[in-house]
Amino acid sequence: MESPLDMVITSIEAAELYGIDPSTIRKAITQGRLTARKSGSNRLAPYLLLREETDRIWGNRTPDNPIRAGRPKGTKNRPKE
Repeated sequence: MESPLDMVITSIEAAELYGIDPSTIRKAITQGRLTARKSGSNRLAPYLLLREETDRIWGNRTPDNPIRAGRPKGTKNRPKE
């Protein structure tokens, strides 16, 4: 039987799990594509997300598969050669 806590993931865990930048998650939240709740009153507190929703949006992406995970880290805003 799955625990209710297994159904929840933090925004930090999701970024690591799917190999995406945390700003991508924040953007999905502000655009209304992802339901989230702050895990604390501190403005830097991570969001709590439903794993089902993150799987729906980023389920194919893994850190081991950079082609599907989007841009590799450090390439954001890199000047074109």
